[in-house]
Amino acid sequence: SNLYKKRSAEYQAGMQGVKADKTVLDFNPIDDAMNNVSQIVTYKGKVLRRSAAEVQKQISGLIDEWRTADPKEFHTPEGLDALKQAIGDVRDNTAPRSASRVIADQMYNAVKDQITAQAPVYAKTMGQYSEATRLVKEIERALSLGEKTAADTAMRKLQSLTRNNVQTN
Repeated sequence: SNLYKKRSAEYQAGMQGVKADKTVLDFNPIDDAMNNVSQIVTYKGKVLRRSAAEVQKQISGLIDEWRTADPKEFHTPEGLDALKQAIGDVRDNTAPRSASRVIADQMYNAVKDQITAQAPVYAKTMGQYSEATRLVKEIERALSLGEKTAADTAMRKLQSLTRNNVQTN
């Protein structure tokens, strides 16, 4: 809980610099990436993967929304970060290693790359956030703190760490 709070506080502090940057970013690389992912879903105009096509349609709708919105508000580093988060929400509802996830990942990364290319403060903030997230997930995995894990599993692991003269991993 404390690690999550610290991660959030550091993210909020780092995002203050991003919010202050009102530079209007180029939307063309995002559009290009959207055109590229369409090849994953179709072959000569025929849909190959229906579920992936639905994910592509959702993300395309988000991108269209942002493209047509006021550039001074929505094409800034902060605005594109909000688009990235919206795409991340779609991505979170896809199955790992599926065509849908590949499409969502590519678009998520295309937006993130466009922001980091033009806003170095954003790259630093997101790097720190990613590292903190990785650390928290590693601790949760090591202590079996997932939603489906029984509470006594984590307790046994913690107790085994505190015992003397006991062979542990």
